[in-house]
Amino acid sequence: NKKTFNAVYGSISSIKRAIERKEPVFIPEGEKDVNTLVKKGYAAFSCGGANDWNKNVSELCKDADVIVLADNDDPGKKLASTVVRDLKGTAKSIKIIIPMPEVPKADITDYFEAGHTIEEFEKTIGAYNSYSSDEIKKIVESGEYVPSYMWNQNGWLCSKLGLHITSQTQKCLPTVCDHDLESSTLGFTIKAGNATGMRAIVTTETEEGITFETECVGKVFDTDEFDKNEWTLYGEPDSTLVCNKPATVELTCGTIINRIPQLIDAPAGYVTTDKYPYNIYCIKPLNEYVTTK
Repeated sequence: NKKTFNAVYGSISSIKRAIERKEPVFIPEGEKDVNTLVKKGYAAFSCGGANDWNKNVSELCKDADVIVLADNDDPGKKLASTVVRDLKGTAKSIKIIIPMPEVPKADITDYFEAGHTIEEFEKTIGAYNSYSSDEIKKIVESGEYVPSYMWNQNGWLCSKLGLHITSQTQKCLPTVCDHDLESSTLGFTIKAGNATGMRAIVTTETEEGITFETECVGKVFDTDEFDKNEWTLYGEPDSTLVCNKPATVELTCGTIINRIPQLIDAPAGYVTTDKYPYNIYCIKPLNEYVTTK
């Protein structure tokens, strides 16, 4: 039974060769980006534009480490999410990268045309971004790799909700700006296209079918940027909570102080915070919240 992939733009033999060599297979949005990647020596294919994805080509990615290169706009991100959904259970691993997250509508071709080298792109992918859940778990536990604090946060959330983790991965991506960015803190100007910081994205899958994707961003802000917390729950219906310009320093300090009575009441030894009661806002002297004698 020979299968054909009529909707694919790209070299099927190159894709198969990449899978055999355990090299990533890239899925950008269009033919132009496929040509860009192929010229750089990567295996890539596309079904066309944002509305042309055909889930029947999923079998082409069997056992592949797939990286979806999303255009930085709503159609591009929606396409990337659809591809991830359709490849689950077929691809060995799959993740989404937005090559230039600070530049609206930018794609991987724009990334290279902005002057980024192949070496920089490899770093953007991240040294450990293609690791499986078991592989990254091993290097985290060995101390070889220190994950972002979102790694622990996802585990905390799953524990609090009674969920059982089946896999957890992390990818680290640089943030960039399309114009020179002056930093008074650093004391110099960051040139356009150079890294302004990093995004750490942790994806956690559970036995119950609930998936967490959390992201923390640490970077030099542009003049119109600010701290923001945003949470979206996808279900019936979808719900989004946004907190703009939170008092990060004050809230962090307040949380630590309000935890002191619980710390005093905690049993001896090492106790993870998911075993703590929920934090409260203390309005009385802290000693009045201590229950142990």
